[in-house]
Amino acid sequence: MVLNHQTLAKCNRVRELINNNKSDKEILKEEFRNRKSILVEHIEKTKEFYTNEELDLLMGKDTISINEVVEVSNTNNLMLNKKLAELDELLSYKDELIHLIKSSKEPKRENIINHLILNTEVVSSKDYKITSVRLSEAIEKRFNNVCSNYKAYSKTQMINQALIEFIEKYEV
Repeated sequence: MVLNHQTLAKCNRVRELINNNKSDKEILKEEFRNRKSILVEHIEKTKEFYTNEELDLLMGKDTISINEVVEVSNTNNLMLNKKLAELDELLSYKDELIHLIKSSKEPKRENIINHLILNTEVVSSKDYKITSVRLSEAIEKRFNNVCSNYKAYSKTQMINQALIEFIEKYEV
């Protein structure tokens, strides 16, 4: 088949783009105005000019070498082995994780060290009464030191908790 000089020039430009590792989409944009129909028409006229690999690339069928496949496969295997090792480590803690999930939602006091857990009734209570109480200065100072370690709660909430514990312990 004899090609006119314009078609031959286009074929050479397309071949140069292929050799410069341009993708089929880039070639479609640069030489065929992003229109697949123009590309198909061009290929039908000029298919003898291109190799099978070039035609595959132009039609969007990526061809890769065996070395590239092996390289990708090795990379995937390394990532998979790493993920499997992480999963094995996680499975070694299976019993502890199941126990944590099945245990109650609220932590038990005996399982918590140096943490303050207030009664939910105390935390959610909003029926406050303003009152004044006379305290020992030393006791108030110690109480304020304790309160400064637990900023999540107000002093009012902590006083209410202390009074509830006192009532529960000494109520007759």
